Amino acid sequence: MRVERIEVKRCFVISEKAKVALKGMDVAAFQNGLAQIERGVLSMTEKQLNGLINWAPRLAKYNELVWHFEECSIDDIGVWPRAGGLPPDWCLGSVRETEQSIRQGLSGIASHKGRALDNIPSIVRVLDVILNSRYLAPIIVPGGTWRKYPCHQMKGDIDDGCMRAIAFAIKGYEKFNVYVGKSF
Repeated sequence: MRVERIEVKRCFVISEKAKVALKGMDVAAFQNGLAQIERGVLSMTEKQLNGLINWAPRLAKYNELVWHFEECSIDDIGVWPRAGGLPPDWCLGSVRETEQSIRQGLSGIASHKGRALDNIPSIVRVLDVILNSRYLAPIIVPGGTWRKYPCHQMKGDIDDGCMRAIAFAIKGYEKFNVYVGKSF
């Protein structure tokens, strides 16, 4: 289903606010906090949202693509290189391959410091809320936009929501809803 770009910008801003304000909360507190963040962000204009998207290439990409809300497979998209502080060779392929690398290398990852170790368990705890929130859906841009060689070319690159997508894969979800930007 086609959506307006303001929806994607709302999703990004809500996600950024939630990452900070709701980290580590239990399900009920997370759900209440998310509702409050959503109310605040939904009242913002597109110009206000643009001011909260601090990376100019991201904002330009959001403005140039045609956006859709649809289901996506973990085999079609890839995470950022070094997503959440993960070893770079774990982030070369699809979300499925990243999740498998995490499972296989879990004992060795304890020496790595990064968001992935801290955030994935707390994301898994509130996964049902995330899956039911349109505004916490990962944001996908065309493959090759952000992920360059040696990353494998995928149908899409996750612009925002790498840890959420990995958490979905860890919990066995093969597909989930995303915002997908497509070229004209």
